[in-house]
Amino acid sequence: MHGYLEGGPDHHWESFRLPNGDYDWKALDVERCKYRQEVMKKFMEENPDAAIYCFHYGDDNGQYEGALEHGGLFDYLPHIVSSHH
Repeated sequence: MHGYLEGGPDHHWESFRLPNGDYDWKALDVERCKYRQEVMKKFMEENPDAAIYCFHYGDDNGQYEGALEHGGLFDYLPHIVSSHH
């Protein structure tokens, strides 16, 4: 899993700023990995019989992908959103 997850370390990336103004990207990546593992573990515990599918779509790729992003289809399925915006 990659992208931005709600509540993950990307939402407080400023805390990874170094004194010289740069960012500790490696530390942020380590925290992202830990958070993703926690999210997936919890998801699998809550959905033990789930099959895992990965969809990549965006509304800038036509009506079909726009419908996937904004049509509410995934509202009726257990899912995790990983944003690439």
